[in-house]
Amino acid sequence: MVVYSYVCLDAATHLSEEIDKPEIHGAVLFLLIWLDLVFISTVPGALLTTGRLTWAFARDGGLPYSPFFSRISSRYEVPVYATLLSTAFCLFFGLIYIGSTVAFNTSISSAIVFAFLSYSLPQAFLLLAGRDSLPQRHFNLGKVFGTLVNFLSVAFVAFFSILFCFPFSIPTSVTAMNYVSVVAVAALLLIASLWWGAGKNRSFTGPVMVGDVLQGIEPGPHVDGTTVSPSKGWDQDDSD
Repeated sequence: MVVYSYVCLDAATHLSEEIDKPEIHGAVLFLLIWLDLVFISTVPGALLTTGRLTWAFARDGGLPYSPFFSRISSRYEVPVYATLLSTAFCLFFGLIYIGSTVAFNTSISSAIVFAFLSYSLPQAFLLLAGRDSLPQRHFNLGKVFGTLVNFLSVAFVAFFSILFCFPFSIPTSVTAMNYVSVVAVAALLLIASLWWGAGKNRSFTGPVMVGDVLQGIEPGPHVDGTTVSPSKGWDQDDSD
């Protein structure tokens, strides 16, 4: 039962349906509290992870006000501002659930579609450019098998992205309609307008490569001094 509570997110629901009079069984209450503690314990790790992803993107100059969010606190030696930005976004995003569960579920489904697209778009570009454009690497799928894997990945994502936009039931209603396609297009337009409006289409040159990682060469020191230009590294924040 303990393992079941970890691997199955709706374990408490199934147990409550299969146990006679679950309201009087302390095991169900125990599992509910346990699941809550498990979920709560994962929140700090998730926020720290998203904070570092935000910092990495700001370090590369991909965010508005990148020099500010790419700072690393000299006291804590962590990207405080990027972590706070990610935390604030998660808090405001959670407020959507209070206003409308349909809007919240649609946003979650759209995030899944965007995650799929982030995996497939590089492979789609690779299909267009050819695998000969890849650098030398230790793990190589080969031209034939690698192309097949890239094609199947792109086809899989395209197929399931379309399925994610279908309504949940037929006939549907305003409250039961699937708005993933609407939210996805609106999010793309918003991101594109912010990207071009902030001039990132001209200033962003790609991720910072610390050492020639693709060639298997050990990377050198992370920071040469207290301040490095955003195109080569990140800023050290001495205000903390």
